[in-house]
Amino acid sequence: MKERSSLRSHWPAAFLLLFILLTLVMSAVYAGSISRLIQDDAQRRLLARSSGQTEQVQEQINRHFSQLELLSTACSSLSGTQERLNGLIRLFSNSADAPLLGLAEPSGQVTFLNGHTAVLQGELRDAVSSGAPQALMSAQLSPDGLNELIYLVPLGGPEDSALLCRERDPFWEDLPADRGEKPLLIRSDGQVILAGRSAGTALNLFQLLDGLGAEQNLEDLAASLAAGQTATLFFSTQRGLMALAAAPLSVSDWYLVSFLDVGESQSALFRALVLGLVIDGLLLLIFLALFLFYRRSQRQHLLQLERAAFVDPVTGGDNQVRFSMRAQVLIGARPPGTYALVSCDIRAFSLINRAFGEAAGNRVLCHLYRCMHQKLRTGELAARVAQDQFILLLFQVSQEDMRQRLEGFARSFNAFNDRLNEPYYLPLTAGICPVSDPSASLDDLCDRANLARKRAKGLTGEQLCSCAFYQPDDRQKLLLNQGISNRMEAALERGDFKVYLQPKVSLATHRVMGAEALVRWLDPEAGFVDPEVFIPVLERNGFITRLDLYMFEQSCLWLRRWADRGLEPVPISVNFSRVNLTRNILPQFQELQQRWNVPPELLEFEFTETLVGADPQFFAGLTEEIHRCGFHCSIDDFGSGYSSLHMLQRVPADTLKLDKSLFDGLLDPGLRLRSELLIGSVLEMARRLGMTTVAEGISEAEQIRILEQLPCDMVQGYYFSRPLPAEEFQDAFLQKERPE
Repeated sequence: MKERSSLRSHWPAAFLLLFILLTLVMSAVYAGSISRLIQDDAQRRLLARSSGQTEQVQEQINRHFSQLELLSTACSSLSGTQERLNGLIRLFSNSADAPLLGLAEPSGQVTFLNGHTAVLQGELRDAVSSGAPQALMSAQLSPDGLNELIYLVPLGGPEDSALLCRERDPFWEDLPADRGEKPLLIRSDGQVILAGRSAGTALNLFQLLDGLGAEQNLEDLAASLAAGQTATLFFSTQRGLMALAAAPLSVSDWYLVSFLDVGESQSALFRALVLGLVIDGLLLLIFLALFLFYRRSQRQHLLQLERAAFVDPVTGGDNQVRFSMRAQVLIGARPPGTYALVSCDIRAFSLINRAFGEAAGNRVLCHLYRCMHQKLRTGELAARVAQDQFILLLFQVSQEDMRQRLEGFARSFNAFNDRLNEPYYLPLTAGICPVSDPSASLDDLCDRANLARKRAKGLTGEQLCSCAFYQPDDRQKLLLNQGISNRMEAALERGDFKVYLQPKVSLATHRVMGAEALVRWLDPEAGFVDPEVFIPVLERNGFITRLDLYMFEQSCLWLRRWADRGLEPVPISVNFSRVNLTRNILPQFQELQQRWNVPPELLEFEFTETLVGADPQFFAGLTEEIHRCGFHCSIDDFGSGYSSLHMLQRVPADTLKLDKSLFDGLLDPGLRLRSELLIGSVLEMARRLGMTTVAEGISEAEQIRILEQLPCDMVQGYYFSRPLPAEEFQDAFLQKERPE
């Protein structure tokens, strides 16, 4: 009995000791886990901060270079130091930044726009004669001996002179800091270039970090910097644990070092651990309950992430990512020639969305996916990859059998018409690419199938599914398109895209009253690239937006030049691509117009009739925004498609440009009378609506004779001039401004 009593008396103590030990073990495990999570989170936050700060610094550096390069372009045609200075003074006569801008000569002499001069020494002088854009940190030109960021951009020519710009306030002064630790600017060897507003030539980052208890070998940090990579490092200070990230800039071998305080997070962790040792078993149960709830929420979150990553939100089936993963496994496990990749879409699907709404369009897409999925065999796949575009991996059989099978998909998809009194058929278009080339990637196969599908759109027939198989000619077109995509960036930077201007001539005075800006690509290797070849490619890859901005800025630049030279400028119209409609790009156009100080009424945007007719209500709002900015707009190619009077009623455009096809009938004796009546009616209607009219594609004197008897304002075409380089247009058609 005494032994049992002794056991009972010791059991609570043993249980308490066991509980304390269990709490300590769980706290230690929990502390280790939380510490790792905090460190990982700290590293992520550090890299995010470093990326944001680096992007901010790099963006400002790039903006300075871009501005100086534009100034260099504007001054490159000027000869002599004084003439170039005068040109810069004219451009910056009202700018507060003008005193910081100067012209540096090969001798090292620099003259600023406010008249001050200085002599460059050392690396600044070497940078002038290098002939390449550079950015350096120096205190040579600073009146107060503080470091400044010096930008140098060569003007070109035999003098090897350069534009010089000083940035007085370092951009990193506005960057966030932890514990007052501002970002540092260093070189790859650790030498500090700038710390705050102070010169850092006597400091070295590696020496500063040595002995601070770094958690990562300094040699690894040095190796990462030498290799041009972003590197991170945790180190201890008297105030706690800190972390830094060194990210490369595109200037020389400069790195921006960002800091993050992680000690505060760990202090909170230790306080939580002390509190955990004091709490009783109830708190442990609560912790376990919260932990289980957290785990459950995490699993649910992972499921949501997986669904977002691999499930198509419209059809509920696989998306392109999941399809690619599964297709690569299936293709790799079978011999070449087992499968064929099929790209399929619904012909004229956009009409469904416009006629019945997006929700009805989504139901159609779900129905098509179900019909496809039901007819798949084991080992085959289907997924939606774009708006109405589906991709399938099917077992390869003969071409006729493939056509019959896809026709069966289309019949199943259109089976709902069997119950309708008035059928509404939805034909499919399919491109088929056999998977027989082991070296071809899945992306290549998809591109080939897409090319075949686009060719199938031109086929005619009564089938519910038009099919085309990939051919080698399709690959040549793909390579051509890829070559255009590969060269477009460099071509824009080199200025290979040229502005050609075609005059708009007044029928009343035969004077040039305007011009249309047309892009021409003069490739140094391939020569002239047809716009009908490269423009569709740039529209598909989205680069057309940058090209439109470039053409608009070049138009502003020419208008500015004409005004500065005392010539009477004429309005220039630029094309507005379909891709720009999904982007808020109008403020960028306005910023360019204001940058070059060009009257907005001299600039006009041209929208094609097809584009405006697709959504007149949208273009009515867009036209109002354009007018608020002071620009004009016109409807181009009117009469080339299905012209709509409703479009003219809704969209208050300034100009109506009639398509060439309307005026070709004036040259046909059998169509001349009807063509003249039709053209006259359209022109009279446009005049009553207050719109200026332009006849496009005029090439014959007979057309001019008839149009002079009709209410037509201007003509554009080869009769007066082909599109000319902007310089030739200036010499041929512009006149000196009349004195007031």
